[in-house]
Amino acid sequence: MTSFSRSNKLLYFLTAVFIIMFSLQTAWAGTTGKIAGVVIDSGTSESLPGANVIIVGTNMGASTDIDGMYFILNVPPGEYSVRSTMMGYGPVVQQKVVVNVDRTTTLDYSLSTAVLDVGEDIVITATRPLVEKDVSSSQSITTTKMADDLPVNDIMGAVSLEPGVSVNSQSLEIEIRGGGNDEISFQVDGMERSDKLNDKIYSVTNSASVSEIQVLTGGFNAEYGNIRSGLFNVVTKEGGQKISGSIDYRMGPAHQKHFGPDAYGTDQYDYQTYADSNSFNAINDVEGNPLFVGWNAIAETQNNANFMGKGDWTAQQLQDVWKWRHRPIEYNDKPDHYLDAGFGGPIPGIKNAGFFAGYKHTTAYPILPSISQNNQNNTFEGKLHFKPIQPLKIVVSGLYGKTETSAEGETWGDQVDFNYGYDVVGSAMGRDKYYLAADDLMDVWTKQIGAKIVHTLSPSTFYEVRYNFFSTETEAGPSRARSDVPAKYVSGVSFNEAPLGWVNEATSLTDLTGTYDFFGGGRVTDTSYVKTHMLNLDITSQINQQHLVKVGLEYGKDHVVRENRKAGAIILEADAGNFLRYDESPNHMAGYIQDKIEYGGMIANIGLRVEHYAASGAIYDPGNLYSMLWARGGTEGFGSPEDLPQEESKAHTYLAPRVAFSHPVRENTKFFFNYGVYYSEPTNRDRYGLFSESWDFGNGQGDIRFVGYPDLE
Repeated sequence: MTSFSRSNKLLYFLTAVFIIMFSLQTAWAGTTGKIAGVVIDSGTSESLPGANVIIVGTNMGASTDIDGMYFILNVPPGEYSVRSTMMGYGPVVQQKVVVNVDRTTTLDYSLSTAVLDVGEDIVITATRPLVEKDVSSSQSITTTKMADDLPVNDIMGAVSLEPGVSVNSQSLEIEIRGGGNDEISFQVDGMERSDKLNDKIYSVTNSASVSEIQVLTGGFNAEYGNIRSGLFNVVTKEGGQKISGSIDYRMGPAHQKHFGPDAYGTDQYDYQTYADSNSFNAINDVEGNPLFVGWNAIAETQNNANFMGKGDWTAQQLQDVWKWRHRPIEYNDKPDHYLDAGFGGPIPGIKNAGFFAGYKHTTAYPILPSISQNNQNNTFEGKLHFKPIQPLKIVVSGLYGKTETSAEGETWGDQVDFNYGYDVVGSAMGRDKYYLAADDLMDVWTKQIGAKIVHTLSPSTFYEVRYNFFSTETEAGPSRARSDVPAKYVSGVSFNEAPLGWVNEATSLTDLTGTYDFFGGGRVTDTSYVKTHMLNLDITSQINQQHLVKVGLEYGKDHVVRENRKAGAIILEADAGNFLRYDESPNHMAGYIQDKIEYGGMIANIGLRVEHYAASGAIYDPGNLYSMLWARGGTEGFGSPEDLPQEESKAHTYLAPRVAFSHPVRENTKFFFNYGVYYSEPTNRDRYGLFSESWDFGNGQGDIRFVGYPDLE
């Protein structure tokens, strides 16, 4: 009841803030930039009121005020030609004008009264300043053109070259200044792409669709919340007046991706030791220590044990059995594939409308053989925009992605921790080297639907409403079962396809030398999902030449369902294993106000953000840190976690002030300073669930190894 009351109070407060700011006609947009400057007479250096400044090929433009100053808001990032005209003066066009997200591009004009031929313009190539004076934080911007000039696969590879930034698009792991996924925000056209189920960021980005990527690594303005280490702000392309597109296909030739001999071939250690013609007698190392007792000794032992119902095996026959169960696995014979394509243009029959669609495919084979054979991803992206009336713009976007990979299936303890594109090298160095089915297969589906409305109220004011739905579904489990159909005969005895195929722990099978296992693993089964809904309202107004004020409201709600089991040696028991289950619906709200002050040579960003988190989960056995409920058998007699003593978690509200200054002192030098308070929401894996080990909840043989705490701050 307490959290509900607090949520309502904050909602009323944020609503009041919005109404006040709307009356002031303030707003913002985090996916566009601004062009501003002054127009003067080249002869007298006096300002020219009423001059026109137009972005060529668009309907965006402005007129200068009494002081000859102008600004153009809500300009999508890109490269433009900008034309200035005035009656009695020759027109001037500045080409290759670059506009970036959340930055002001300064563009001044000096018009001449000289008489020119009709239609003749003075053309000037714009140059970027050495120092961006309006940047008061640590940030970088990467465009597709910049990525094309670098030796990288895609634009995210170019971004990962920035200092302090690490991007792994295969494992979906990102680091900025040492901070991981839970401290980073990844936004595409202002919409979050965060998997709050597995603590992953869906950074698979179709390069053909990207206009630019802005990376902030410090000094975040008040419009950015739930962030501590960094922000990726991706802006995608929109369809223009003509059909255009690009295709980038690459094939990496099949090759061995590690040094040394083929790890599963006949030249590697196992074959040199056990399959050699000299391995029938004992083998010692250089210091005289025994390495292998020899096949003659193995034959004597196995005949005494009546191996496979037969007691007259020869050493050669048993070596042939070993060779069958350790037969070479081909893994250097298939190429990697990379395809990135996109195209866009106008929508036929609809005025002022366009589309852009992109597709990305990657097939990457791991260093060593994997149960999934390869790591594969397919991502489709699409974007439509309409202008039913001149001041109104509607954008609809969508994404569908599927990742097919492997996941660790052997670890018995601890919570589930899925690693996309699981590194199989560790398994290959252990007892499961030939038994690839020890790991799990995993499929992950990612979906996003977004809509955005941008309404220009006046040349100085517009607002933006965004809705974003993002979901991740995970399905993991063992690979196909092992077939018992005879696949090989040795001395009249049939052998199945082992080590291929999965068998549970009840079917023990170890090789003749006792070195490798061909059973078990594949313990993880998971059918989980998260569905996130986000609603944003942002408003921008250039109140005067010095103040660009921004205000925004945000509401988000998650539905997180985890259904995970790790089974052990007693896998055939229905209630045996490690279990993690929860079904929770946290929500959060936020509001901010910020003023970008541009006065003379100084730039200041001053803002305040309010953040409100409500985990809406249960705190089990509150106030009892050393509860015996978590000891082995402590939950016996309780039918479900809902029967435990508990109380509802509390909501938390935080104030986050942000201040930043930038002041250029020379053409190539500036000083900047920023200060802020930053918060990020605790991960759902830390807030929810009871991790029951050995047996399911309520069983007298099980114990609780982890208890989620939704009241984390």
